[in-house]
Amino acid sequence: MWQWVIVIVSGICTFASFYLTFPAFRADDSGAFLFAGFGLLFGVPFVISVIKLFSGRSTVLKRIDAQISSFFINP
Repeated sequence: MWQWVIVIVSGICTFASFYLTFPAFRADDSGAFLFAGFGLLFGVPFVISVIKLFSGRSTVLKRIDAQISSFFINP
């Protein structure tokens, strides 16, 4: 249940930030880098959560999940 909440909230924040990056970039505003940074900041938990949710269905995603888990446990 909580994984779906993390996926939905971080996904909305990621896509909104990246969406706002393009108009700021077209307007030559310095806020484009800020929005891109927030998009990357929220994008990492989004990608990790999606991989965790679907790792039970695919062997490739299971290996990626194991690599991510071992990276955070044994850096």
